[in-house]
Amino acid sequence: MKQLAVVLGCIALFSSCKKETTWVGDWTFPLVNDTLTLNSLVEDSIVYDDNGTTHLRFEESLYKSAVSELIQIPDTTVSAKISLDVDSYTVQPGSSLFHQFDMVLDVHPVQLTSFKVKSGILKYKARNVIPTNTTFKAEFPYSDKNGATLITSPIASPGTSANPSFITGQVDISGYSFETMGEMQDSLNSVFSKLKITTDPTGPPVTITRYDTLYFEVTLQDVILEAATGFFGNEIITQSVSTDVDFFKNIPSGSFGLNGISLSLSVKNGVDAPGRFKLTSLKAIDENGAVTTLQTNLLNQWMSLDPAQINGLDINPGIASFTLNEQNSTIIDLIEAKAVTVEADYAVQFNPVAYTLQNSFVETSLIELSLEGDVPVNMQLSALVIDDTLELNVSSLDFSTIEEATLDVIVKNEFQLDVTGTFVWLDQNFQPLAIAPKTMTIKSADYGSLVNGVLTAETVNSLYFSQEELLLMPTAAYLKLTCTMNTGTVETPSFISVPIDAKIGVKAQVKVKKRHHV
Repeated sequence: MKQLAVVLGCIALFSSCKKETTWVGDWTFPLVNDTLTLNSLVEDSIVYDDNGTTHLRFEESLYKSAVSELIQIPDTTVSAKISLDVDSYTVQPGSSLFHQFDMVLDVHPVQLTSFKVKSGILKYKARNVIPTNTTFKAEFPYSDKNGATLITSPIASPGTSANPSFITGQVDISGYSFETMGEMQDSLNSVFSKLKITTDPTGPPVTITRYDTLYFEVTLQDVILEAATGFFGNEIITQSVSTDVDFFKNIPSGSFGLNGISLSLSVKNGVDAPGRFKLTSLKAIDENGAVTTLQTNLLNQWMSLDPAQINGLDINPGIASFTLNEQNSTIIDLIEAKAVTVEADYAVQFNPVAYTLQNSFVETSLIELSLEGDVPVNMQLSALVIDDTLELNVSSLDFSTIEEATLDVIVKNEFQLDVTGTFVWLDQNFQPLAIAPKTMTIKSADYGSLVNGVLTAETVNSLYFSQEELLLMPTAAYLKLTCTMNTGTVETPSFISVPIDAKIGVKAQVKVKKRHHV
């Protein structure tokens, strides 16, 4: 097994002698026991073993959206003015007038036969000119929620044409389903409703004329769909999406190269509707704003999207994908760009061939664009910097009598990898202490010899601490280790393979030797 074992230890401590009789005691205290693995280089990935070769498998969702964001119902109002075509009429207590209307939804080119509301409200407003309490009952016969239809019955106080009374309110319609084929079930995008206006059955007879006009309106507002059926149109929908990525967030500087990359870009269709998809642009943007653009002949090529198979809330999405590799694209340039942001432009079209009213989606239906990568860790590094923060344990040490100290570091390197390591001491708030960073050079295995059949280079370094620095040690909570790595040389980096168990082992202990006076 190849490994980098970093052993930190052996601090020799000295204090001034003020008496002739002294004795010396030795103590050993652990400081660090940790490792830097491949996850110090690549975040949010799955490392797996492919016949002894390390691979990184990752999936990054560039865009994920509920289908309800693509099919929206605008706020829609319908109103009615009701009057009698007679000069004068006496209305008896409990008398009723009837009216009906269709609320037509402006969702063209979508043609809905039904929909279910995830959230939304039904607002109403009534004007009463009858001089008795009057009920305005609005019913939506083709609605349903747990077996009940949507009904609202506000009661307006007495009014006249000269001094009408008004009543307003709203109803939460979340969870209601509506058929949208009108009264006779022969139209589309049409919500049918009935209005019944009834005078107070316990009130007095009242007289109205042709000039007394009642008014009622209802509004569907802020409706977000949970599900729908119908024809979802065949317009081409374009999307520009951007997402933050952190695959390489631990790399402050330097460069690296990879080979053998296979990356798949796919779109998942959660709609029971045939479609097609094309990618028009893919860009990687690093922390300095530099943009690397994918070059491939696969851009702007339509791919078929099968409809999703929907059973209740269970969805088996239709998927379209293509593979990007070294042979058909510049995908390696995008990966090596150390992106912090990925931007993509794409287009999707439902029903590109035929018209059907059988399209549907449910609450769990999504449109998702994702990148899936399989990267063998066969890399070249050129002044690549990674860092990791390790927890320290110095609470049991007393540094008050120490004048100076040396930290002897022994490193056994079994890889063809040159490393320069820098140690920075941090307080509990991860802020650097006023302790000079300590730097060590780790030789590549190329400079070593065979140890138990493995090419190994041993490096020994001594790091020094002043008395002022030692006084700050009790406040040290973390040790930040920054490694600058090269394969080959900076000018001519070479590729190396990384075994599955590759790691930099960090073990630190302080050996304290104190001189006591008696």
